[in-house]
Amino acid sequence: MKMGSTSRIARAAIAQLCATNNKQSNLIDVAKCAGLAKRSGAQILFLPECLGFMGDNAQHTLDNADPSIDELMDVQQKNGDCFSSTSYDATFRKEIADTISSSATNTNEQADIIKEPSATIKSIISELCFIANESSLWISGGGIHTSVSSHLIQHQIIQYQNERYTIHIL
Repeated sequence: MKMGSTSRIARAAIAQLCATNNKQSNLIDVAKCAGLAKRSGAQILFLPECLGFMGDNAQHTLDNADPSIDELMDVQQKNGDCFSSTSYDATFRKEIADTISSSATNTNEQADIIKEPSATIKSIISELCFIANESSLWISGGGIHTSVSSHLIQHQIIQYQNERYTIHIL
């Protein structure tokens, strides 16, 4: 390394979740992981496959799939961001933001389990964009089911910087 040059070490966080058929509870768990990753100084959070919804059977999963990537991208281009691309519940978004903040600053983890769904989640991807923005993290989430095809599972990397959100399909 040359004298006077600087190096930057990036820190990654890797989470393992046990997704259920409750999107709200799953997203709260992701928000907790984002807060913990932020507290540890991570710049990116890697999440497992099927992080947002695990249906009781294949049809249940398809019935609860995210809108197609094309549909989300069209709305993103029109609105200029991805976390407002679908309708959302402001109360749930506040709960997400509070969970990230609490997990990022509190060393005593809380059990914020949602027993009854308080909101209808239209898009896991949009909520992940919101979590990425709130936590100032890049988020890599695998296996988010979309309505494009019953055989297609997407992988997204969501960027928070400069209010631009990119979905990479690998």
